Amino acid sequence: MTARTAQRRGELAALSALVSSALLAGLVGAPPPLEPLAALIMEWTPVPVANALLDALGRLGKPLALWGAAALVLAIGGPLAILAWRGPFGSLNGAAVTTVALLLCWPLFRPTSTLGPATLLAAYLLALGWLGLRRPAHSADLVGRRQFLLVAARNAGALGLVSLLPLAAAAARAAVHGRTARGPLFPFSPPSPRAAGYDLEGLTPEVTSAGSFYRMSKNVADPVVDGNVWSLTISGQVRKTISLTLDDVASLPRTDRWVTMQCVSNPVGGPLWSAALFSGVTLAEVLGRAEPLPGAAWVSFEAPDGHREQLPLARALDPSVLVAYGMNGDWLEGPHGFPVRLLATGLYGFRSVKWLSRIDVRDEPRPGHWEERGWTAADVHTTARVDLVRRDPAVGTRALGAGVAFAGLRGVSAVEVRVDGGSWRPAELHVPPLAPAMWVQWRAELDLPPGEARVEARAIDGRGVPQDVTPRGQYPIGAAGLHGLVVRG
Repeated sequence: MTARTAQRRGELAALSALVSSALLAGLVGAPPPLEPLAALIMEWTPVPVANALLDALGRLGKPLALWGAAALVLAIGGPLAILAWRGPFGSLNGAAVTTVALLLCWPLFRPTSTLGPATLLAAYLLALGWLGLRRPAHSADLVGRRQFLLVAARNAGALGLVSLLPLAAAAARAAVHGRTARGPLFPFSPPSPRAAGYDLEGLTPEVTSAGSFYRMSKNVADPVVDGNVWSLTISGQVRKTISLTLDDVASLPRTDRWVTMQCVSNPVGGPLWSAALFSGVTLAEVLGRAEPLPGAAWVSFEAPDGHREQLPLARALDPSVLVAYGMNGDWLEGPHGFPVRLLATGLYGFRSVKWLSRIDVRDEPRPGHWEERGWTAADVHTTARVDLVRRDPAVGTRALGAGVAFAGLRGVSAVEVRVDGGSWRPAELHVPPLAPAMWVQWRAELDLPPGEARVEARAIDGRGVPQDVTPRGQYPIGAAGLHGLVVRG
C-alpha cells in the first residue's frame, strides 16, 4: 500500500470514527466524543484571544471550536495511517490495530462506562483496521488536478456534516434523556398587569417562558443529568459532610422567588436577560444542614461540566441565593440546569452554576472558571433597554416609547428618556414590580421631530444612582452605556 493510499484510508477511517462515535454517544446519552477535544481547543486559546473571539463570534464560537476539533481529528488520522501501514511489521499492523481497538471497546460494555475520547479512538482504530485488512483498490494513487478538487470538495462537505453530528446528537440526547418524568411543581400562569397600558406588542413580557429564557453555556454540548441518580454533596470546612438527592432537596422548605437573570456577555440592549419565577431552597438552608465551621469564609460551587464559581460565605447565606430546581411552576429543563442550579440573585449569570453537584465550603478563596479568565464582574449593572418607539399615525410628532429596566437587588426607582440627546424626561413604570430583583417595564409619551430621531433611555436604581452611560464592552465587568432606537418619520 502506498503512503498516499494509506493516508486516504486513514482520513476515511477518521471520518467513519467521527460519524459512528457521535451517533453512538447520542443513542446512549453520553457526551459527544469530540466535545473534550473542542473544549481543550478553547481551553488552550490564550485568554485575551478567547475574549476577543467571544465578543466577535458570540454563539458561533462553540460550533467553530467543534469544527476545529473535527478538522484536527482528520488531520491526524491520515499520518497515523501511514505510520500504521508502513511500520516494521507490514501487514500484521492491521490485525494489531484491530486488536487494540477491540480492547478499547471492551470497557464500553460495562453499565457504568462513560463514552468519551476513548470511544472516538476505538472507533477510529476499528475503521482503520477494517480498511487496512482489505485489499487496496489500486496499486498506485495518482490524482489529477480535477480529481483533486473534487476530492477536496467532497472532504470539505463531509467535514461540515460530521462536525454537526455531535451537536445533533446532543440535542437528541437533551430531548430524550434530559426530561424528567416528575409532574409540575404547582399550577402557574403569568400574573396580570398591575396597571393599564403595558400590553404592547413588542414590549418585553414581565415573565419569560422556559422555552424563551436565554441560554448560555461554556460547553460545546451541555451535560444531561439523570435526576434519579443525581446527588448534591456539601463538604469542606463543615461539621459534617452530607449528600442530598433531588427528593431530599425538594423536601426542604420551598421558596418561590421572582428573579431576572442577565449574562455578563450581554451587550447594551442585548437579548441575554430573562425573568421567571424560580423555585427552590435557600442556600443558607442547605449549608445549615452541613454546619459550616467557624473558620469558613468562602463557598465554591462545581458542576459535572467542570464549571466552578465561588461566593463569599456572607453572600452565600443571603436569603436571595437559592438552590433552584423549578422555573415557572415546573421542574428546570435540562438546558437550564436540571436537576438543580445555583441562583445567585443580583449577580451576573455565570455565577449561577447549572447542574450543580458539589458545594465546597472553604477557608480561602478558589477562583472560578471565569475568574481565572479575567472576568471580574460582581453585581449586575443598572441598565435600560428601549424595546419599541411608535409614532402616532394621526400626529407624526407624537410617539410612544417602551422597554424594560433592571438594577439587580438594588431595584429600579425611575427610568428617564430623551430624544436626540436632549434633556431627560421621566417615564412611567409598571409598578409595583413583581419583586425587587425583577426588571421593570416602562413607557413614555414622546415628542419627536419630523424625519429621523433617536430615543434613548437610562435607569436609576433604588439608591438614586443613575446607570453608567459611558460606553464599555462586556469584558471584563459587563457592558455599560446607553441603549436607544432610531425612528424614521
